[in-house]
Formats: sequence, C-alpha cells, structure tokens
Amino acid sequence: MQPLQRYRPYIVTSLVWIIILGLYVLYDRWPRPEAIVIETPAPTSVPTPRQIVIQIVGAVKTPGVYHLTSGARAEQAVLAAGGLLPDAAMTFNQAALLSDGQLIYVPREGETPPPESSSPQVSTGTAGTSNAIVNINTATEEQLEALPCIGPALAQRIIDYRETNGSFRALEELDLVKGIGPACIEQIKNLVTVE
Repeated sequence: MQPLQRYRPYIVTSLVWIIILGLYVLYDRWPRPEAIVIETPAPTSVPTPRQIVIQIVGAVKTPGVYHLTSGARAEQAVLAAGGLLPDAAMTFNQAALLSDGQLIYVPREGETPPPESSSPQVSTGTAGTSNAIVNINTATEEQLEALPCIGPALAQRIIDYRETNGSFRALEELDLVKGIGPACIEQIKNLVTVE
C-alpha cells in the first residue's frame, strides 16, 4: 500500500487532467446551432410617375393649374379643383383621359361655353368628334389627327412646320402647311387655338 500512497497525488492529477481533456473534447465536438444571418434587402427604387399639368376653369370651387399623374381623368381634375359648384352643368364626360397642357372648361347650368372653348376641353380621341380645343403649337400627332380633315400625313406636316418655323401666331398660318387650305381651316377653326 505504501508505494501506491506515494504515487497518489500523481494519479489524482492525471485523472483530473484526463477528465478536463475529455470535457474539452466533448465540448469541442458538441453540435452547435447554425448562426442565423438576417439580411435586409436593398431598397428598390420605385419609378416616379410622369406628371401632367392641366388647367381647369369654370364652375369649380378653386379654378387653376394643377399637376396630376399621367393617365388622370377629368374627374380627378375636378377633385383637385375642390369639386364642382352647385350650379355646374353635368353634361361633360368626367371619365375622359387628360393630356399634358390641357384646359378644361366646366360650364354652369344653362351656360353656353365661350366659342374658343367647349364643355369641357377633354378629348374623346375619335376623329371629328373631339370636344377639345387643340393648341396647334403644342398638340401631339394623335391630337391633331383627331381634328376633321387632318390625317396622319397632315398632322406630321404641322409638327414639322412648327419645329422648322416656330409656333403659329394665327390660325390662318396653317395655310402655309402643304395640304391645308381655307376649306380645312374653316372646318377646324372652332376646334383649335394658337396660344
């Protein structure tokens, strides 16, 4: 027994180190949970809708110039202007699509719109039946084609003339565009302006 007593501290120390080593190996091999990585998505850019500028006058609470989203309807222009007055005539198409630079005239009950405009100035998009006053200095090819006696070729000639010579100063200057004569000008004189 004596010799065993002599080595007892070495045996205990060795056993302690064996236990520590075993615990370390056990700890090192113990399965650990996967690290959770939270990735925040990069912000995506939302395209800004194109704006159009219209003017609304007549029987609305706040006549003026308004910026609307492209694709807006006449009803949205009326809402932007604070709504209709009680005596507004409900004879116009509030569902009509608006275009940039358009003037909308809302008449009162029993009122005849001024000759230079109509009720309201909202294009229907069908040739010869448009209620819009078309500004020949800013009109698109499609707007010009909606006028009586103006087809695609004449609409393009008007735009080409405008780009080459500048804005028309009077309706009669349309006669300078090849293919447009006094008869055509007579047909469209109440449907166009040269503002």
